[in-house]
Amino acid sequence: MTDSVGAIIDSPDGSFEVAPDPTVSRRQRRWAAATALASLAVGAALVAYTTIFAPGGPQIIAIVLFVVIAAFAALGWLTTGAPTLKADSEEVSYLAPFRDQRMARAELTAILRGEVFFQGRRSLWLKSYLFTGQDTRIAIRVLASWYPPDAMAAFAARLGVPLRGEFTDRYRGDAGGTRA
Repeated sequence: MTDSVGAIIDSPDGSFEVAPDPTVSRRQRRWAAATALASLAVGAALVAYTTIFAPGGPQIIAIVLFVVIAAFAALGWLTTGAPTLKADSEEVSYLAPFRDQRMARAELTAILRGEVFFQGRRSLWLKSYLFTGQDTRIAIRVLASWYPPDAMAAFAARLGVPLRGEFTDRYRGDAGGTRA
């Protein structure tokens, strides 16, 4: 069952979760499928070429490479699912592929809007919702692109905590969650 906004999904066990933006999920799945199919096509062409023109050692290498490509394509597909932002009477959890975050619901004091610095191959500021605890540390970071603003406002209202800040506020992504 969902609320009037359609943003919150109630479960029979009393927990509730935020419905992710379906357009973001579809876009991610399409990108993953297109990338996987293109990679598999290149791998299959390589296997076909080596089967016809270079049987033996190069063909075995091509087959192994194709299996590796297929494994990465499957992994890419599995990691593009929408994350789950859920709350029950005891905890708030954000379950994303390879990145689960949880905090006690009693510890939650506010949800902040802001940009968080992520460093990887490319460093960038990403709009995020930051769940803060009583010690003002960031316990959960949720990418804002997954959830519409009205859905997060409804989630904060159901949790009974304020939704504060603007997406122009900047925070470092470290455990302290200090403002940049």
